[in-house]
Amino acid sequence: MTKETKDISITTVVIATFLILGAMMIVFGVLAGGISPRNSMFFLGLFTLTVPPSAIKYLEYRRFSKMERKFPDFLRDLVEQLRAGMALPQALRVVSKNDYGPLSKEIKKIVSQISWKLTFEEAMLKFLERCRKSRVISQSILVILEAEKSGGKIDEVLEGVAAAVRRIDELEKEHRSRLRIQIITQYFVFYTFLIVIILLKNILLPSLAGSPEKYELLFFHLILIQAFFAGILAGRIAEKSFVAGLKHSCFLIFSGYLIFIFSSYLMA
Repeated sequence: MTKETKDISITTVVIATFLILGAMMIVFGVLAGGISPRNSMFFLGLFTLTVPPSAIKYLEYRRFSKMERKFPDFLRDLVEQLRAGMALPQALRVVSKNDYGPLSKEIKKIVSQISWKLTFEEAMLKFLERCRKSRVISQSILVILEAEKSGGKIDEVLEGVAAAVRRIDELEKEHRSRLRIQIITQYFVFYTFLIVIILLKNILLPSLAGSPEKYELLFFHLILIQAFFAGILAGRIAEKSFVAGLKHSCFLIFSGYLIFIFSSYLMA
Protein backbone atom coordinates (compact mmCIF):
# COMPACT_ATOMS: atom_id res chain seq x y z
CA MET A 1 0.00 0.00 0.00
CA THR A 2 1.44 3.35 -1.04
CA LYS A 3 1.48 6.36 1.30
CA GLU A 4 -1.09 8.11 -0.88
CA THR A 5 -3.44 5.11 -0.68
CA LYS A 6 -2.86 4.92 3.06
CA ASP A 7 -3.71 8.61 3.48
CA ILE A 8 -6.95 8.12 1.53
CA SER A 9 -7.83 5.09 3.66
CA ILE A 10 -7.16 7.00 6.90
CA THR A 11 -9.27 9.93 5.69
CA THR A 12 -12.14 7.60 4.80
CA VAL A 13 -11.98 5.86 8.19
CA VAL A 14 -11.91 9.20 10.05
CA ILE A 15 -14.93 10.56 8.15
CA ALA A 16 -16.87 7.30 8.57
CA THR A 17 -16.10 7.25 12.30
CA PHE A 18 -17.33 10.82 12.72
CA LEU A 19 -20.55 10.08 10.85
CA ILE A 20 -21.23 6.92 12.87
CA LEU A 21 -20.60 8.79 16.12
CA GLY A 22 -22.91 11.58 14.95
CA ALA A 23 -25.68 9.11 14.13
CA MET A 24 -25.26 7.36 17.51
CA MET A 25 -25.40 10.70 19.32
CA ILE A 26 -28.63 11.64 17.54
CA VAL A 27 -30.28 8.30 18.37
CA PHE A 28 -29.22 8.71 21.98
CA GLY A 29 -30.54 12.26 22.03
CA VAL A 30 -33.98 11.26 20.74
CA LEU A 31 -34.27 8.22 23.05
CA ALA A 32 -33.15 10.25 26.06
CA GLY A 33 -35.78 12.86 25.28
CA GLY A 34 -33.24 15.65 25.51
CA ILE A 35 -33.86 16.89 21.99
CA SER A 36 -36.70 16.66 19.50
CA PRO A 37 -36.48 14.53 16.31
CA ARG A 38 -36.64 17.71 14.18
CA ASN A 39 -33.63 19.19 15.96
CA SER A 40 -31.85 15.85 15.68
CA MET A 41 -32.37 15.80 11.91
CA PHE A 42 -31.08 19.37 11.69
CA PHE A 43 -27.97 18.35 13.61
CA LEU A 44 -27.43 15.28 11.41
CA GLY A 45 -27.76 17.36 8.23
CA LEU A 46 -25.37 20.02 9.50
CA PHE A 47 -22.98 17.35 10.73
CA THR A 48 -22.98 15.50 7.38
CA LEU A 49 -22.39 18.69 5.41
CA THR A 50 -19.57 20.08 7.54
CA VAL A 51 -17.58 17.18 9.03
CA PRO A 52 -16.31 15.38 5.85
CA PRO A 53 -14.92 18.51 4.10
CA SER A 54 -13.63 19.82 7.44
CA ALA A 55 -11.82 16.56 8.11
CA ILE A 56 -10.23 16.59 4.64
CA LYS A 57 -9.14 20.23 5.07
CA TYR A 58 -7.66 19.51 8.48
CA LEU A 59 -5.75 16.44 7.25
CA GLU A 60 -4.36 18.55 4.41
CA TYR A 61 -3.30 21.20 6.93
CA ARG A 62 -1.59 18.51 9.04
CA ARG A 63 0.22 17.19 5.97
CA PHE A 64 1.72 20.58 5.14
CA SER A 65 2.63 21.14 8.81
CA LYS A 66 4.59 17.87 8.82
CA MET A 67 6.30 18.84 5.56
CA GLU A 68 7.35 22.19 7.04
CA ARG A 69 8.85 20.50 10.10
CA LYS A 70 10.88 18.09 7.95
CA PHE A 71 11.94 20.66 5.33
CA PRO A 72 15.00 21.93 7.32
CA ASP A 73 16.21 18.31 7.78
CA PHE A 74 15.96 17.76 4.03
CA LEU A 75 17.94 20.93 3.27
CA ARG A 76 20.58 20.07 5.87
CA ASP A 77 21.08 16.56 4.41
CA LEU A 78 21.24 18.05 0.91
CA VAL A 79 23.95 20.52 2.01
CA GLU A 80 26.02 17.65 3.47
CA GLN A 81 25.90 15.77 0.17
CA LEU A 82 26.83 18.89 -1.84
CA ARG A 83 29.80 19.61 0.44
CA ALA A 84 30.89 16.00 0.00
CA GLY A 85 31.42 16.85 -3.68
CA MET A 86 28.24 15.55 -5.26
CA ALA A 87 26.41 17.36 -8.05
CA LEU A 88 22.96 18.65 -7.21
CA PRO A 89 20.95 15.97 -9.11
CA GLN A 90 23.03 13.21 -7.52
CA ALA A 91 22.71 14.76 -4.06
CA LEU A 92 18.92 14.95 -4.48
CA ARG A 93 18.84 11.30 -5.52
CA VAL A 94 20.75 10.28 -2.40
CA VAL A 95 18.66 12.26 0.09
CA SER A 96 15.42 11.09 -1.55
CA LYS A 97 16.09 7.71 0.08
CA ASN A 98 15.74 9.25 3.55
CA ASP A 99 12.43 9.36 5.39
CA TYR A 100 10.97 12.86 5.64
CA GLY A 101 7.34 11.85 6.12
CA PRO A 102 4.95 13.40 3.57
CA LEU A 103 7.85 15.46 2.16
CA SER A 104 9.60 12.30 0.88
CA LYS A 105 7.01 11.85 -1.87
CA GLU A 106 7.63 15.39 -3.12
CA ILE A 107 11.41 14.95 -3.10
CA LYS A 108 11.16 11.73 -5.10
CA LYS A 109 8.93 13.53 -7.57
CA ILE A 110 11.58 16.26 -8.00
CA VAL A 111 14.25 13.60 -8.61
CA SER A 112 12.07 11.86 -11.19
CA GLN A 113 11.36 15.12 -13.02
CA ILE A 114 15.06 15.99 -13.17
CA SER A 115 15.76 12.50 -14.55
CA TRP A 116 13.19 13.30 -17.26
CA LYS A 117 15.48 16.14 -18.39
CA LEU A 118 13.71 18.95 -16.55
CA THR A 119 16.07 21.55 -15.16
CA PHE A 120 16.42 22.01 -11.39
CA GLU A 121 14.54 25.31 -11.69
CA GLU A 122 11.63 23.76 -13.59
CA ALA A 123 11.33 20.88 -11.11
CA MET A 124 11.39 23.29 -8.15
CA LEU A 125 8.77 25.52 -9.77
CA LYS A 126 6.47 22.51 -10.09
CA PHE A 127 7.17 21.72 -6.44
CA LEU A 128 6.29 25.31 -5.62
CA GLU A 129 2.92 24.96 -7.36
CA ARG A 130 2.12 21.86 -5.31
CA CYS A 131 3.07 23.60 -2.04
CA ARG A 132 1.36 26.96 -2.54
CA LYS A 133 -0.62 26.41 0.65
CA SER A 134 2.58 26.30 2.70
CA ARG A 135 3.92 29.82 3.05
CA VAL A 136 7.19 28.63 4.64
CA ILE A 137 8.06 26.12 1.93
CA SER A 138 6.95 28.30 -1.00
CA GLN A 139 9.00 31.30 0.18
CA SER A 140 12.00 29.06 0.84
CA ILE A 141 11.82 27.69 -2.72
CA LEU A 142 11.73 31.21 -4.15
CA VAL A 143 14.85 32.15 -2.17
CA ILE A 144 16.66 29.01 -3.36
CA LEU A 145 15.74 29.63 -7.01
CA GLU A 146 16.83 33.26 -6.81
CA ALA A 147 20.20 32.22 -5.37
CA GLU A 148 20.60 29.54 -8.04
CA LYS A 149 19.91 32.11 -10.79
CA SER A 150 22.41 34.59 -9.37
CA GLY A 151 25.15 31.98 -9.32
CA GLY A 152 25.76 32.07 -5.56
CA LYS A 153 27.00 29.15 -3.50
CA ILE A 154 23.94 26.97 -3.37
CA ASP A 155 25.11 25.02 -0.31
CA GLU A 156 25.44 28.19 1.77
CA VAL A 157 22.01 29.40 0.63
CA LEU A 158 20.41 26.05 1.47
CA GLU A 159 22.03 26.07 4.89
CA GLY A 160 20.79 29.61 5.54
CA VAL A 161 17.26 28.74 4.45
CA ALA A 162 17.28 25.62 6.65
CA ALA A 163 18.37 27.67 9.67
CA ALA A 164 15.67 30.28 8.96
CA VAL A 165 12.91 27.67 8.61
CA ARG A 166 14.02 25.92 11.78
CA ARG A 167 14.00 29.22 13.64
CA ILE A 168 10.48 29.96 12.37
CA ASP A 169 9.34 26.56 13.62
CA GLU A 170 10.86 27.23 17.06
CA LEU A 171 9.16 30.63 17.25
CA GLU A 172 5.82 29.03 16.28
CA LYS A 173 6.18 26.48 19.07
CA GLU A 174 6.96 29.23 21.59
CA HIS A 175 3.97 31.18 20.31
CA ARG A 176 1.63 28.19 20.73
CA SER A 177 2.97 27.54 24.23
CA ARG A 178 2.39 31.14 25.34
CA LEU A 179 -1.13 31.20 23.92
CA ARG A 180 -2.23 27.89 25.41
CA ILE A 181 -3.96 29.80 28.19
CA GLN A 182 -6.07 31.53 25.51
CA ILE A 183 -7.32 28.14 24.29
CA ILE A 184 -8.24 27.19 27.85
CA THR A 185 -10.10 30.49 28.11
CA GLN A 186 -12.13 29.69 24.97
CA TYR A 187 -13.12 26.32 26.43
CA PHE A 188 -14.01 27.92 29.77
CA VAL A 189 -16.20 30.53 28.06
CA PHE A 190 -18.02 27.88 26.02
CA TYR A 191 -18.76 25.58 28.95
CA THR A 192 -19.88 28.54 31.07
CA PHE A 193 -22.25 29.51 28.23
CA LEU A 194 -23.44 25.89 28.03
CA ILE A 195 -24.22 25.78 31.76
CA VAL A 196 -26.23 29.01 31.47
CA ILE A 197 -28.22 27.59 28.52
CA ILE A 198 -28.93 24.35 30.41
CA LEU A 199 -30.15 26.29 33.44
CA LEU A 200 -32.39 28.44 31.26
CA LYS A 201 -33.82 25.41 29.47
CA ASN A 202 -34.54 23.32 32.56
CA ILE A 203 -35.44 25.99 35.13
CA LEU A 204 -36.72 29.09 33.35
CA LEU A 205 -38.23 27.54 30.20
CA PRO A 206 -40.94 25.43 31.93
CA SER A 207 -42.37 28.59 33.53
CA LEU A 208 -42.69 30.46 30.23
CA ALA A 209 -45.86 30.59 28.17
CA GLY A 210 -45.81 29.45 24.57
CA SER A 211 -44.16 26.53 22.82
CA PRO A 212 -41.17 25.08 24.74
CA GLU A 213 -39.94 23.43 21.54
CA LYS A 214 -39.38 26.86 19.97
CA TYR A 215 -37.05 27.88 22.78
CA GLU A 216 -35.39 24.46 22.77
CA LEU A 217 -34.56 24.91 19.09
CA LEU A 218 -33.13 28.36 19.77
CA PHE A 219 -30.96 27.11 22.64
CA PHE A 220 -29.75 24.15 20.58
CA HIS A 221 -28.73 26.38 17.68
CA LEU A 222 -26.96 28.78 20.03
CA ILE A 223 -24.87 25.93 21.44
CA LEU A 224 -23.86 24.74 17.96
CA ILE A 225 -22.94 28.25 16.82
CA GLN A 226 -20.99 29.04 19.98
CA ALA A 227 -19.13 25.69 19.84
CA PHE A 228 -18.17 26.12 16.19
CA PHE A 229 -16.84 29.66 16.46
CA ALA A 230 -15.14 29.11 19.83
CA GLY A 231 -13.20 26.21 18.28
CA ILE A 232 -12.32 28.17 15.14
CA LEU A 233 -11.08 31.08 17.25
CA ALA A 234 -9.00 28.73 19.43
CA GLY A 235 -7.27 27.34 16.33
CA ARG A 236 -6.66 30.82 14.93
CA ILE A 237 -5.11 31.98 18.21
CA ALA A 238 -2.93 28.90 18.78
CA GLU A 239 -1.82 27.94 15.27
CA LYS A 240 -2.73 31.00 13.19
CA SER A 241 -5.09 28.89 11.11
CA PHE A 242 -8.87 28.67 11.04
CA VAL A 243 -8.56 25.13 9.66
CA ALA A 244 -6.59 24.11 12.77
CA GLY A 245 -9.60 25.17 14.84
CA LEU A 246 -11.82 22.52 13.27
CA LYS A 247 -10.61 19.88 15.73
CA HIS A 248 -11.58 22.17 18.62
CA SER A 249 -14.95 22.88 16.99
CA CYS A 250 -15.74 19.19 16.53
CA PHE A 251 -14.82 18.43 20.16
CA LEU A 252 -16.89 21.31 21.53
CA ILE A 253 -19.89 20.39 19.36
CA PHE A 254 -19.67 16.73 20.42
CA SER A 255 -19.27 17.50 24.12
CA GLY A 256 -21.83 20.33 24.07
CA TYR A 257 -24.44 18.12 22.39
CA LEU A 258 -23.88 15.25 24.84
CA ILE A 259 -23.97 17.48 27.92
CA PHE A 260 -27.12 19.22 26.63
CA ILE A 261 -29.11 16.02 26.08
CA PHE A 262 -27.73 14.27 29.18
CA SER A 263 -28.69 17.21 31.38
CA SER A 264 -32.21 17.09 29.92
CA TYR A 265 -32.38 13.37 30.69
CA LEU A 266 -31.31 13.95 34.31
CA MET A 267 -33.76 16.83 34.77
CA ALA A 268 -36.67 14.88 33.32
